[in-house]
Amino acid sequence: KHKCRMQTSVSPAAPDDWVWIAHHKTGTKVAEELARVLCRSSGRRVAKNTWREPPRTKVARGLCHLVLKLQPQDIARWTGGGARIVHLVRDPAEMVTSGYLYHRRGSEPSWTNSSLCSRDLCQLPDAAAATGDKFAAQRFFNAMPAAPWLRLLGCPPSARTYLDCLRTAGLAAGLAIETRRAAHTIETMLALQTVTHGPGSRTRQLELRSLERASFNATFRSLAAWLEHPARGDTELLARARRLCFGGGKVLTAAHATRGSPSRAGSPLAAAARAWASNNATPALRELSARSGLSRTWPHVPPLFSDTAKDRAVSGGGGGGGRGVLTCSAPRLLDQTLAMLTRLRATGCALPAQIWHVGELGQPDSAGSRRLLAARAAVRDLREALHPALPPSELGAMRGFMCKPLAVLATDFDEVLLLDHETYLFRDPTRLFSAPAYARAGALLFRDRIKHHGARNQPPLRPPSLYLASLAAQHAASPGFLPTASQPWSPSESLLGAPLWRGASSHHIDSSLLLLSKSQAAAAAAAGAAA
Repeated sequence: KHKCRMQTSVSPAAPDDWVWIAHHKTGTKVAEELARVLCRSSGRRVAKNTWREPPRTKVARGLCHLVLKLQPQDIARWTGGGARIVHLVRDPAEMVTSGYLYHRRGSEPSWTNSSLCSRDLCQLPDAAAATGDKFAAQRFFNAMPAAPWLRLLGCPPSARTYLDCLRTAGLAAGLAIETRRAAHTIETMLALQTVTHGPGSRTRQLELRSLERASFNATFRSLAAWLEHPARGDTELLARARRLCFGGGKVLTAAHATRGSPSRAGSPLAAAARAWASNNATPALRELSARSGLSRTWPHVPPLFSDTAKDRAVSGGGGGGGRGVLTCSAPRLLDQTLAMLTRLRATGCALPAQIWHVGELGQPDSAGSRRLLAARAAVRDLREALHPALPPSELGAMRGFMCKPLAVLATDFDEVLLLDHETYLFRDPTRLFSAPAYARAGALLFRDRIKHHGARNQPPLRPPSLYLASLAAQHAASPGFLPTASQPWSPSESLLGAPLWRGASSHHIDSSLLLLSKSQAAAAAAAGAAA
């Protein structure tokens, strides 16, 4: 049986097909019931595709594809044939709270209560998932312990399974863990929304909230009309759909909870989870909810920079400009940062320098002031460039590595030489601004080491190829995604062969030394400032 599945030929969904796509906690069960009602009553066969299974070989005109657990690498496969797509979507904050309650009570024990990996908890390197066969992939998952992935998500050290993790972590910690686990699914949902949005779209974004009892009839009739179903006005068809979706309490019941469960929709735990999502959430979840366009609580992403800082981000405006050295630091790294700047001055470099931090460096003592003076460095706090509406809870995420790209955008330098505290320079790097590559592109980048996936018992590096595949799908489908690029766009041979694209490494560009002209690379700088 498995061998036959692996030999199934791949053919894209055709224009006369219907494709139903649902993600975990956006309504996979209701999608299946609606697909069966509407497809079978119109004479269409339903073919179910889970995880990375390719489309079935067409056996008849007008097939229905039910796609669950879609991966970003496969978006183009399902959207490229011109089929009508019904995409079930949901506010990411609701996905997280529903998933937390659902998994915490032990639902889907085959993976929540297993000490081994699964496609719901872990990710495979692209090389292991390239066949698109979920049975072959499962053998890889079965050889991988869940423990390293649980640590990666932030689970308590004692947790051996995801169920243990959610039950031993507190409410806020557990919801943050579920946010991290669900982020890949949510990002895939958002990528599909982006790809299928625009004039002439043949995609219906079907929000799970619109299928509640009060609005179900109107939503169902509207969906049937959009699909041009031959029996779209049939009241018996509607009654059958309601029976399947609401009968027996197993599809569209609130929170999919069972009677007596501590996680049921009306329980104190569920109320506390909803309150967390409405009042706090995490910065990442608030952003995902705002990006979805489905949130009533977080309808907008707060601006990152103040209006003045936005002008600096694109051209180094605001009274500054020119060239300068930029670095980020923190109390534990300040001595190394100053040592790096001292070595830099010893090479003869006379460029002005700025040390950026995110509310971590206080006023220097007299010795520190003398060292800063010797290094000819000014200390800048990123908080001064941020928008006043930005929640204080987001500051922690801007420290460490994230300080570097944000400081590049916030500085009043136009031409930036970014250095790490651990960079050793033996010649004056000012000459790099004269490099032909920098003159052509407004950027000079250096390759980083290639860091391959770890041992079999360790989680692979989070595959950046998934993110690149998502970006590529958006770029190919949306002329406005990167308007400076030629259209139609397709990945270059250089991109297709890059370790990042192939999933061989998460390292490609070394951020310990790079040059950027914000005015010359204005499109990239403006995109970063608007994020």
